Order: sequence, then C-alpha cells, then structure tokens
Amino acid sequence: MKKLGLLALALAIVAAAPNVKHLQLTNANLESEFPSIVWNGTQLGTAWMDGRDGNQEIYFRTSDVETGFLGPEVRLTNSETWDDNPELTWTGSEFAISWIHESKTKFDLMFQRLDASGKPKGPAKALIRQQMLDKNTAICWTGAGFGVVASEFRGGPGQADLTYRFLDESGNQQGPATDLATEPGIKVPAAMLRSGSDFAVIYLNAATATVHMLRINPFGNAYGPATTVNLPGAACGMPAAANNSTAMIVAWPQKAATGSQIIVTILGPGGEVLAVPSPVTAVGPSRPAVAAAASRDTFGVAWIEITDEGRTLFFQQLDLNGRPAAPPLRLSKPRPIKVMSNSLALTTNPVGYVINWVDLVPPMNTELILSRIGFMTAPPEPTAPTLPPPGPSPAPGSTAPTPPAAPVPGPAPAPVPAPTPAP
Repeated sequence: MKKLGLLALALAIVAAAPNVKHLQLTNANLESEFPSIVWNGTQLGTAWMDGRDGNQEIYFRTSDVETGFLGPEVRLTNSETWDDNPELTWTGSEFAISWIHESKTKFDLMFQRLDASGKPKGPAKALIRQQMLDKNTAICWTGAGFGVVASEFRGGPGQADLTYRFLDESGNQQGPATDLATEPGIKVPAAMLRSGSDFAVIYLNAATATVHMLRINPFGNAYGPATTVNLPGAACGMPAAANNSTAMIVAWPQKAATGSQIIVTILGPGGEVLAVPSPVTAVGPSRPAVAAAASRDTFGVAWIEITDEGRTLFFQQLDLNGRPAAPPLRLSKPRPIKVMSNSLALTTNPVGYVINWVDLVPPMNTELILSRIGFMTAPPEPTAPTLPPPGPSPAPGSTAPTPPAAPVPGPAPAPVPAPTPAP
C-alpha cells in the first residue's frame, strides 16, 4: 500500500517550480505504464496499461492538472491474459481507443468508443483476431469515422507490414483493410495525424532503423510512396510526431558516435521539409524514448535520459522552426533503471505542455505522473538561423534532402537551475 503522503499527492497539485505542476494520476499496486493522453477541450483523457489486477488490463481516467481534478478510474478490459499499449483519439464529443490483446502467442487488435467520462459506448470490437501483431497501433478521428493502423507480421518474424482500417462513426469497419507499407522490414506505427482532409502516418522501420512518413486519404489510399524523414546513414529509434495547422514535428532518438541525441525535423502539411533533421540535445547518454506535441505557436519534446545514476525526464520547447525557446528542463531526479519504464506521452492544455510519464513510488510500484510545463516565450530571432534553411519538398519516395553538411552538434545549452523535481 502507498504511504498517506503519496495519496495526498494524488489529490493535490504539487508546485515543482514556477510554471511547472505535477499531479499523480494513479495510486495502485504493481505497474501502471504505457500511457496515451489527449486533451478534449476541458480535461485530459488518459488510457494506460495497469497491472494491479494480477495481469495487464487497460484503464482510463480524466483529469485536470490545473485544478487537481481526478475523475474515476474506469477499467476497460477484463481478461485472463494481457492487454497492452492503448492509443487514444478525441472526436469532439467522445474518445476512442485502440489496443492489442494478447492470448499467449496470438494477438487481437481491439477498438472501443468511450463517452467523455471514459464510460464504454457499446462492447469492444476485435478488428483483427488471433494474428501475429506488433504491440503498437495508431488511431485518429477522420471527421466522419476512425482510422486505425496496425503492424501485421507476414511470412516470418522479420517482416511486419502496416495495414489501415476505416471505421464509421459507430466503429463499424467499412470495406477491407488497406496495405500501407509493405517494403522489407518490421514497420512499427508511431502516429497518425490529421491535416485538413488528409492524414500522415509516421512509422519506424525497425530493420533499417529509419523513420518514414506516408500521406493518405481517410480511406487509406496513399499519395505516393512513403518518404524517408531522417538523413542518410542515421540509426533511429522509435519516433514521435504531432502537428498544428501549419506544420508537423517529427522527433526521434538517434545513435551518435558515443551515446545518442534527440533529433527533430519540421514538415509542412504536404510533407515538404521546413527544417532538416537537426539535434536538440548534445551528444550524450542513452535516450531511449521521446514524445512530441504541438500548440498553435510552438512545439514540445519530452525524453528520457539514462545515466549511471538512473532514468531522468527532460522537456524542451521549440518554436515553429524547431529552434529551442529555452534551455531544456530537467523534470525529475534520476530514478532506478531496472524498475522504471521508458514510456511517456505528451499533449497540450490551454496553458502549457502536459507530460504523462512513469515514476517509481515506494514500496516498489510504478505510477503515472502528469507534469505540466507552462508555455515559454520564445527568444528574439537570431541574426543567423540556427537551422539550415528549408529545402524543397521531396519527391514521392525520395529521402529528405541532405544539407551541405550534416548537422554538427553544438555545445549543450547553458545550464539553468532545474525545477524542483517531482517528489
């Protein structure tokens, strides 16, 4: 059982530093991990995997970091095996969620509509039954229904293809599934983003360690082949992506000669490159996970760093050109490596960015924490750009343009006092 002081943390906002607030979202035995978070206009909706019941189930909760509000926890699954990696979307009036249900060696792709409080609207639906699937999915409201992307293994463990299913507003699949990405390798969906009447699917090819973007219409028909987002020769980890009405940010961990970096690129609505892939961190320790979000005027990136001291959470706000608006913020003290999860999610509310991350709480539980970082004022425009000038839009199937010289990491930003880490 948790200490009473920790329960009090779950019921009140803890001010960590000027313009930073923390709120404990879960308070249960065992693990709470793999969060997905969206803002519905008045509250945050979070879905996650929870081990309190002796196996892995999917839970949902609404919350508000600003007021400390915590809605009731809603258990969405009840199975004897495992349910993993939920992904949320918001339609304007309700939530919808996709996740993977495991039954030993086979998997189901599941879909469920939820009302604004998280209560299920009808039974969950299996879109794929008893197949070999990757545990990552992507889901997006199309304006008239839902698009769901899955990764299906075909012909052995070294080949997984992306498939797309269009569901009507009631969650009924319309027509057969569409193949999106079938090139060699294991393709893992990272995000599906709506841009006007079109969509962008961001994914990782785990076999080649490359990040790709594919533009499709609401029915899954692609506007040409996928485009490689990273620069040639890069070794990339799992990406994250977000967009606003003018641009899209794609961020990923990338191996360096020693350690790793967080790389970002900015793309236009049609996939044109507005800022070539460039580092927002100096070469440093392992950075296994990244999350991204977009406001009207800025982008935000959160990541995990692993050192000998443990895992630490960082955040960086960027302007619309991908330029840092302030030095990175360290939002947690180092946590033990072996008992911590790298999973995190990022969104915005009206006053800032909200990170949903996993923290260690005594005696030995992993709990979800919400950390809100207020929007920062961007610095004045520099006399010389900090990123190479935008290049032309890549032709379908081409890679992102190579700048005259590969980005050279500069020195780490000047240190600033870190906010008081989360308790």
